[in-house]
Amino acid sequence: MNSVSYRADKGDTIKVCGLYHFDKKQKVSAVVELTRKLSKKNNTLTVGGLYTVDAQATVKGKAQ
Repeated sequence: MNSVSYRADKGDTIKVCGLYHFDKKQKVSAVVELTRKLSKKNNTLTVGGLYTVDAQATVKGKAQ
């Protein structure tokens, strides 16, 4: 699993992201992002996925 966290908007927004590959060929992946807006006390969770069908086609999905 790979992850990263950073601040944006002059420190007002904190983002934490994670990426996980389910197999060695990296054909199936999941991503999650949590965003916290400090001034508005607002949280957003975004979850996504990717499946590689072949060299020319991928399927992506995202829910927020």
